[in-house]
Amino acid sequence: MAVSPDRFEFPLAVEETAKGLAISMGTTETNIRSKKSRRQNGKNCGYKVVTVRGE
Repeated sequence: MAVSPDRFEFPLAVEETAKGLAISMGTTETNIRSKKSRRQNGKNCGYKVVTVRGE
């Protein structure tokens, strides 16, 4: 999931895979995985990548 980088964290895109999220956000799958693993705050690019685990 990509969320806004502010304190509210509004969802910008919700996808099942990193590849799907990359297509939705107009970037590469490698970039999405990198943002997630480095826990970047998203202030430079305008979104933050988070993982949501559900049932």
